[in-house]
Amino acid sequence: TGAVAAAATTSLPESPGGDRNWDYRYTWIRDSTMALWAFYTLGYDWEANDFFYFITDVAEAAEGKLQIMYGLDGREELPESTLDHLSGYEGARPVRIGNEAYMQAQHDVWGAIIGSIYLFVRKRDRLDDRLWKIVVKQVEDALANWRSPDCGMWEVRGEPQHFTSSKIFCWVAAERGARLARI
Repeated sequence: TGAVAAAATTSLPESPGGDRNWDYRYTWIRDSTMALWAFYTLGYDWEANDFFYFITDVAEAAEGKLQIMYGLDGREELPESTLDHLSGYEGARPVRIGNEAYMQAQHDVWGAIIGSIYLFVRKRDRLDDRLWKIVVKQVEDALANWRSPDCGMWEVRGEPQHFTSSKIFCWVAAERGARLARI
């Protein structure tokens, strides 16, 4: 599919003995810009392009309303459950499959995808209509929501909060969107 997995495992604890054991066998839009930059820098243009097309395909399918993460097959729903008969690394529990963070509002998603589009376009010095529609929607969403709290890149599972990183990624969406408009 071209998708890049955040991890090949599930339920590794964030801290020893902790219960924050999440399933990261998915692709996060947030990771896209850094992954693309790494691929392009190392000369893996084929892999970068495949990942980029995966990202833009899910953005287009969602009519621009992006989730923060997707299944490696582009699946949108990633329901979470626990496997109580198993234990994870060093006995960590619970073992989870799925990740309900896919339903969270995380404002970094807009800057991440526009950053990815910017990397892609910068190598080509051309922005086609398909990508422009995605850019416009992401910038509009970032500008409409940057003052609102969200769950942040830490995927807080409580009340949404204000995160500096989320505000910065909204700025990235606007700034890179402006650069793409000039192209």
